Amino acid sequence: MEGHITLTYRLKIKNISKEIICRTNELYSQLVYSYFLLLVRSRVEETTSNFDLLKFLESKSKLVYDLRSVENDSPLYFRRAAANHAIGAFKNYTTKMKQFETGSLKFKPSMPNCFNVSAVLYKGQYKELTKKFINVKLFDGTVWSFYKLEFFGREIPSNGVLMSPRIEWVGNQGIISIPVKSTVSNITPIKDRMKYNSKICSIIFSNCNYFAVAVTSDGKYRYFYGAKEYQCKVHRLVGLIKKKKNISGQTIPIKKDYENISHLQDYFSHKISSEIIKFCLEESVQVIVVKESAPRKYLKKDEPLYLQSKIENQLEYKGFKNSILITRVKPNTVKNKCHICSQNGKTVDQVFFCDLGHKTNTHLNEAINDIKVCLHKFSK
Repeated sequence: MEGHITLTYRLKIKNISKEIICRTNELYSQLVYSYFLLLVRSRVEETTSNFDLLKFLESKSKLVYDLRSVENDSPLYFRRAAANHAIGAFKNYTTKMKQFETGSLKFKPSMPNCFNVSAVLYKGQYKELTKKFINVKLFDGTVWSFYKLEFFGREIPSNGVLMSPRIEWVGNQGIISIPVKSTVSNITPIKDRMKYNSKICSIIFSNCNYFAVAVTSDGKYRYFYGAKEYQCKVHRLVGLIKKKKNISGQTIPIKKDYENISHLQDYFSHKISSEIIKFCLEESVQVIVVKESAPRKYLKKDEPLYLQSKIENQLEYKGFKNSILITRVKPNTVKNKCHICSQNGKTVDQVFFCDLGHKTNTHLNEAINDIKVCLHKFSK
């Protein structure tokens, strides 16, 4: 059973000025806001289809002077993208208003007084889009002109279909976000997979010198290291931030330090999730088992378990892309049971000892027990 997945690739643009991107997005935001106001003031029914709302905007916008001045000579597909954006915002606003009126929403949604969004580039607005460049029509504040923009970064899959990109300026760099639609060879539900004895892999996250351990249903296992390196780097940055905050009489910017922590978290979570998926592909795994995430209120940013939910979210889409699905089991159900004899035991320095003398790594023991729980869960 085939399916599809759409992932967005964010790439850096080489040759573009900040003014051109900002002017284009500023005009796009003004258009979105003008269309949104037109829908609100016209009291259009929220049940109206998107197609009918688009026809309404295209027919009425020429009669509104404020909107004509904003539209000026904007390309048709640029205006159409802004209109669809406004329709989405309008439906979201009216839905929340209805929820507020019925009492299901506590606070009244505020009416936006502007929009600050990046332009969606429909196919009619660009001549060519490849994995390396786009030839697109942009606004420089005076006229519309075509620009050939080269970009670089992650490699876009060869079998993917490139969809309408967005363009924006982030920090000191132009960024293009390209949604790529790819085919997934197998989207068979987990319950059906378990009928054919599909191989399972259980993942247990830790707070020691490795991020996680993975165990397959046929006994293969692997530890995923890097936790100590992550701890040292983040701990140093956290200490630097505290030191800067304690310096009296000086204003020292710490925004960059927080950004560096965020970048480290992104790097390590992507690294570990990719390594787990690679291990699963090597072992022909079709189902990944993780525990249902319990709230972790008191975890510090430099603790490896702080990245658990981030890694799990990445496993979801990376696994689905490779025809691997994820299921969850309840936490602490068999944590203190021996996977060999099912007797109770205790953990000392990451080693599990059961009452009959069996000894194994505590996370390894827990992962094998989770596989048993998963098999029992789908055998009903």
